[in-house]
Amino acid sequence: MYPVLKLLVLIAYACALYYLGFSRFIIFLCCLALIGLYQRAIAACMGWIYMPPMDQACFVSTSKSHVNYMSFTGFGGGVLGEEDCLKLYRDTLRMHPKLTYKVETLGGDMYYGKMSEEEAMEKAYVYLKGDKAVRTQHDIDCFV
Repeated sequence: MYPVLKLLVLIAYACALYYLGFSRFIIFLCCLALIGLYQRAIAACMGWIYMPPMDQACFVSTSKSHVNYMSFTGFGGGVLGEEDCLKLYRDTLRMHPKLTYKVETLGGDMYYGKMSEEEAMEKAYVYLKGDKAVRTQHDIDCFV
């Protein structure tokens, strides 16, 4: 439904420009500009972040959720404890702000919404111990 509505808006925009006396070439350029810029304009108005086409093409989700996986592996004499992992995760969030984004949709288009570091930690950080560790796809499905 949304693609049809967007097409109708584009046709109405082109007809309005034609009615105002613009040449077909100028109408074509204006329609290309509208197609290329409308998502950025909507993102700016809503306080969201434009999701680039490559991110949209790589976006994977299930019916339950979508997940970005991040794993920490420690090398050396000791094992990373929960506090060490928590510090590493917070440092990584600060280094890569994209990990604090959530996906927003409007009219079938996807955008990024910004979460606070605390909200991202609450939603994304889990420290599993012992037999609760995730090892198989079935474990992942049950965990999510």
